Amino acid sequence: EEGDSPPASQLVSPTNSQTHTPRGEDGERLPPGSERRPKVQFKERSDLGGPQRYLVTVVECVDLAIDTGKVYIRAVMGDHGQETKRHATGDQLVQGIVKVWSGHVVFREEFYFEVSDPDTYIYLQLRREEGKGGAKQDNMLGHEVKLHCKGMVSEAFDEWYELGEGFGSVRLKSQKVQRTEDVDNEGDEQSILTALQKHSSATDVMLRLSVRVVQAVDVIAMDDGGTSDPYIILNCNGTKKRTK
Repeated sequence: EEGDSPPASQLVSPTNSQTHTPRGEDGERLPPGSERRPKVQFKERSDLGGPQRYLVTVVECVDLAIDTGKVYIRAVMGDHGQETKRHATGDQLVQGIVKVWSGHVVFREEFYFEVSDPDTYIYLQLRREEGKGGAKQDNMLGHEVKLHCKGMVSEAFDEWYELGEGFGSVRLKSQKVQRTEDVDNEGDEQSILTALQKHSSATDVMLRLSVRVVQAVDVIAMDDGGTSDPYIILNCNGTKKRTK
């Protein structure tokens, strides 16, 4: 009869009564299939940022005992290679003045790398280019420098590396690059943006132009006292910036 029916809260489906219902430690019912799910291993924050980014700056070479051809540095990681500008060796005639070769080359060029596995090496080679056309030769000088990405940290590591007898030493700065939004030091951010602009192949990166005004020479005296108070105005697509 209608009055003998049990309350709705006591009604149990025959199918459900024959099926195991997974429950958590607190007794709450878990979604179907939960008993088969493996325990989740949460990654550290450093593992969630995608590829690891590294910045290597080739600063200079000293004590090069060669005086022919042009020298440059090649940075190689896997199949990806980047090169500095070529620099002539030997005595050079510059504007009628002989510049005596001292075996010192200043590069100051940055190389930016993205790797998925930090247990990767970046190889740097000092190379010399000689001859022209079909007679051109390109050879490595001394031995290469090997940098282990895993050993790099966010603070730049400035070190000299020996290239072998007669080939002097090379000065390198290496660091692990932080994501721009995590950078507090403006100098670090500028290095990151510069490297991104020159070497990154990512299509979703907004590139920025960084201009540093170094000096001005032969400025005409405009003041009554024979001096000037010059400044520089930079105009880029309607945006103006002025130096002090």
